[in-house]
Amino acid sequence: MILRRREELNLTQKELADKAGVNVSTVHRIESITSVTSSTLGNLQKVLTALGLCLKMEECDE
Repeated sequence: MILRRREELNLTQKELADKAGVNVSTVHRIESITSVTSSTLGNLQKVLTALGLCLKMEECDE
């Protein structure tokens, strides 16, 4: 989803990193992420905000 949105906006990883205020390696990791850990959640939010997206957290049905 993040990679697709970045490409839709014609942004390079560097451009997105600059816009989000994170390192290029952070953008790369987030784009290839398979699981979200608490240490990456803050950076994920920054990148989503830079792409005009928001992170919505809801309770899951068990």
